Amino acid sequence: MNEPTSAIYTLTHGSVIESHERDLTHADGDILPVRFSTAWIYGDDGQPFGVLEFFEDLRPLRELQMRMQQSASLAALGEMAAQVAHELRNPLAGVQGFAQFLLEDIEEKHPSRKTAEKIMVGVKDIDRIASRLLEFTRPMSPNFQNVDLCEVLEQEAELARAELADREDVTLELELPGERVKVWCDGSLIKQAVLNLLKNAMQALNDSGGEIQLSLRWDLLRNRVNILVKDNGLGIDEETLPKIFNPFF
Repeated sequence: MNEPTSAIYTLTHGSVIESHERDLTHADGDILPVRFSTAWIYGDDGQPFGVLEFFEDLRPLRELQMRMQQSASLAALGEMAAQVAHELRNPLAGVQGFAQFLLEDIEEKHPSRKTAEKIMVGVKDIDRIASRLLEFTRPMSPNFQNVDLCEVLEQEAELARAELADREDVTLELELPGERVKVWCDGSLIKQAVLNLLKNAMQALNDSGGEIQLSLRWDLLRNRVNILVKDNGLGIDEETLPKIFNPFF
């Protein structure tokens, strides 16, 4: 029996297609996955005189399935990363202890002291990476409080300006509403998100300089606030954009 592929099947075999999937080739060569079905068209006399074919675009469903597979892969990767990070910290503690002993035994002007100091810096960097991996895989429990977002953004702008102290070619503008805006949220997580966005903006400006804008807008009618970070840097190309929410990208 031939595989049902279109309305022609219904016309030649006399049976409707309930639900089948197939790929259509677009004029530009792209493949369009669809789910299709057929139905008879009846005249006033009750006799069929044609066939109607229905199509459903499956691209949104395929994209959702792909994202679910990626999420499952990231979850498995996260579990493995957590185990590696945990196992890594045990020998790392030993390396840090021995490096500390070396620093205590080596005099300030001894040429080997810089080497021991570099070991300590490297160990701390590795420990920081391991801690981030553990934080990423650990279930997060936000601590909700009544937070003044204006105060949060003022603090983050101050920190960012301190980092930009030696860059006269970069300016940071802070735009806040005329009144204080309090929101029920986890203030520390908001701070972390805003600071990361500001750091990204600084990196996007590179050596060319430019302007960073941090603003808080309160939509009173919809009871919504928007925190915006904007820069006039290099931007993100289309190939990179889908990856920006991948961990550690």
